[in-house]
Amino acid sequence: MKELPYFKFNVTEYIMGDIAITSDIAQGLFTKVMCWYWHKDCQLDMATINTRILMKDPERIKAFQELIDLGVIKPSDGDEITIDFLDEQFQELLKQHENRSKAGKKGGRVTKEQRKRGPKKPIEEAKPEATPESSIKPGPSIKSDEDKDEDENEDTDNKESLKQDSQKGKPEKGTKKIPYKEVLKLYNEICTDLPKAEKLNDSRRSQIRARLKDYDLDIIKNVFELCQASDFICARSEESKWKGGFDWIMGPKYFQKIKEGYYENKGRTAIDIISADENFKLNG
Repeated sequence: MKELPYFKFNVTEYIMGDIAITSDIAQGLFTKVMCWYWHKDCQLDMATINTRILMKDPERIKAFQELIDLGVIKPSDGDEITIDFLDEQFQELLKQHENRSKAGKKGGRVTKEQRKRGPKKPIEEAKPEATPESSIKPGPSIKSDEDKDEDENEDTDNKESLKQDSQKGKPEKGTKKIPYKEVLKLYNEICTDLPKAEKLNDSRRSQIRARLKDYDLDIIKNVFELCQASDFICARSEESKWKGGFDWIMGPKYFQKIKEGYYENKGRTAIDIISADENFKLNG
């Protein structure tokens, strides 16, 4: 089953993630592997890869191994590979297809009682009564679609938080709202030497929620200040071509290290810092 002939592609992840530090040949090869992986319903074996993609070319084979070593492509059980973000999209499509299929079957059933009653008669619309102009009240202010989306997402997250607290036996009253916009605003105001975080998305809301479970807003602000002061994170040294960003900072792996002063200016070069951290990744 395939509802779409194409998959969603996150440009920021591609230019800031692990794939960005691979060779040009590896990046081009990855695009071809993704297309074949999606075409095969996320079930691509090595036989097809060797025949259709690598074709015994030494440079392609080397680039493919580069992608595996970096974890962009993962070998799975048997003779197949996995690409995590494409698997997530495919499972989401399967779930949507299943829900629509169930809804269609349910809507098509006709009960015995409905057959006895026969077709429903059309309901005449009631004519609205005239309302005196003096009694008309001004309606609510109109928000843009983007503002509505942000408010709906915050309401949904905070309702979910209330629900979880209720299940744990905590009182629902007095629960604070999660300050998504305030965290994003603090980052943009403080980290002026880093890429601007223009918009909230599900991934960023999840990161903010996770960090606020362990730290208060003042700690997050302090981490942003440490990032702005760090020559390594802001790529102020000549040998550094990489910069940190909101997603990298707020990720679970490096937030604590930043807070503890790991990336403070101590006379170390970018190469010294990366070499000291064997598991360092650009996308966190």
